[in-house]
Amino acid sequence: KNRVCKVANEFTKELMQACRYEKNCPLSQVYGAILGGCLQNRLAIRHKHNSAIIFLFQLDKNSKHDRYYAENTQMQILDWIRRYFEIGRLHSERSLWIKYDKCEFNILVAFTYERQKYCQFNLKENKQHLRLFNSEEVEKIAHDLMSSYNQYKNAIQDVQIQDHIYIDFLNQNMSTVFSILRTYYIRDDHIGTETRLAILLLKAWKYYLLRRKICYDFIEDVSIEMLCVYAKDLIVKDQQRQQEEEKKMMMSKKRKNKKLLYLILFNKSFLCWFTLVNM
Repeated sequence: KNRVCKVANEFTKELMQACRYEKNCPLSQVYGAILGGCLQNRLAIRHKHNSAIIFLFQLDKNSKHDRYYAENTQMQILDWIRRYFEIGRLHSERSLWIKYDKCEFNILVAFTYERQKYCQFNLKENKQHLRLFNSEEVEKIAHDLMSSYNQYKNAIQDVQIQDHIYIDFLNQNMSTVFSILRTYYIRDDHIGTETRLAILLLKAWKYYLLRRKICYDFIEDVSIEMLCVYAKDLIVKDQQRQQEEEKKMMMSKKRKNKKLLYLILFNKSFLCWFTLVNM
């Protein structure tokens, strides 16, 4: 894990250094980056880190509602990175897979409305731009993101009415920016140790099958995480339902026992009265 973080930082430093010597370099608009994927989630399998580097740029007040500017800036940054490493084409429309010093990274670019404090480039000290956040930092980042949730949501709602061609772009951008929330919601104290162990077990099984060529395709790691969390949620709800049913049965049984007790007491009282009357 430490090596992957180190390589990710070297990768970022190399890009920043190259950007300094190029006039009007698209990367100069980036204010920070974040290390995502299973490594940040602490759910990585040995030698299979599936890490993502997300570069962030801020939309200023003048371009806050300019979707063309935002999408064009994203593509310019990705294309510049692609050309710098002399890669033939983008992995997908909005991402880029790069192998760097025996590590593989999924490169993503997204815009934010406000600068994310914990994601800004560290230009002082040891220049560690990318790192694994501790639990307290993840919680603060998640809180900051949720406070700006309405801005991203409103932008998507606006294009649904005005300009449909940007819906996919804004949805994917929001998903990329909010990816750190996945780290927040799959913490040990949120989903439990058993669920995290189940995720690691399924990932290990996946890579075993792929390595042995028993199968040639498998669902993505993020899908494994989501399925396990969903399964945990279903189990919890089922347990709650069973507890509620047992509670109802106990209440019903108590009511029946109470009625039976009243009936017995009534019968005893009646027998006593009848005996006294006939003495």
